[in-house]
Amino acid sequence: ANLDNSSADALSPQPVKVTGTNTFNENAGGLSVASIGAISANNITANANTSGHGAYLGNRLFAATAGITLTGINVLNDNVSGSGLYAESYGPITVNSVTASGNNGNGAWLNNSGAPTAQAVKLTGTNTFNDNASTGFAVASAGAITVNNVTAIGNSSSGASLDNSSGTAGVTLTGANVFIGN
Repeated sequence: ANLDNSSADALSPQPVKVTGTNTFNENAGGLSVASIGAISANNITANANTSGHGAYLGNRLFAATAGITLTGINVLNDNVSGSGLYAESYGPITVNSVTASGNNGNGAWLNNSGAPTAQAVKLTGTNTFNDNASTGFAVASAGAITVNNVTAIGNSSSGASLDNSSGTAGVTLTGANVFIGN
């Protein structure tokens, strides 16, 4: 599914909301959202898609500073030509309970590093990133990075890459975190 309001009025950006339980399996592409407004999505399942990412959530257009929020339980596995989850924003990014394993790119890539002011990235809930062709999950941000309850096993590059070297905020890991064989 392709949801695009990126050509909307930049002076009055409208949000994109994906609510309920949402399944995007075995398609050419999973879920793709391009917006100049806030993006919120809930309970995304996007498995075994043959092109693109399992879910792409992007609102970095025209220096929009609205954030991205992914809630519920999210499963993004075995996507053939991209990451399980790819989120890019100039606003804060908050993602909850992601399983992204067996993808041909990263399990998840969360990037708000180009924001005009430092914005936080938060990974909440319980999260699993196993057996991805690149990094289990990667974050690029100038703001604070907070990560909770991560299991990352058997990823080809590394279990996690948490980079906020362009900012002054910290990186915090909470809960039980397991990184093996990456």
